[in-house]
Amino acid sequence: MYAPDTPVPLVGLQKRTSMLTETKQDALKRLNYITDHLAGIRKMIEPEKYYVDILLQTYAVRRAIKSGMKASRRSFAHTL
Repeated sequence: MYAPDTPVPLVGLQKRTSMLTETKQDALKRLNYITDHLAGIRKMIEPEKYYVDILLQTYAVRRAIKSGMKASRRSFAHTL
C-alpha cells in the first residue's frame, strides 16, 4: 500500500494535463456567449426593460453554463 502523500503510479495510462484543443475552443466560445449575454442583460436592466424578457435572457445564460459544465465533465472524464 502507498503512504497518503505518495502519488499512485498510473500503470498503462498517460496523464493528460491540458484540455483537448477542440474542448478548449468550445469552452472559450461558450464563455464569450455567456459574457455577451450578461452584457445584454445589464443593458436591459438599466432602462428597466420588461421583466419577463430579462428572465428569459437569464434562463439562456443558465442553460449555457449548465451545458458548458456537462462538456467540461465529459472532457475531464477522458483525462482519467
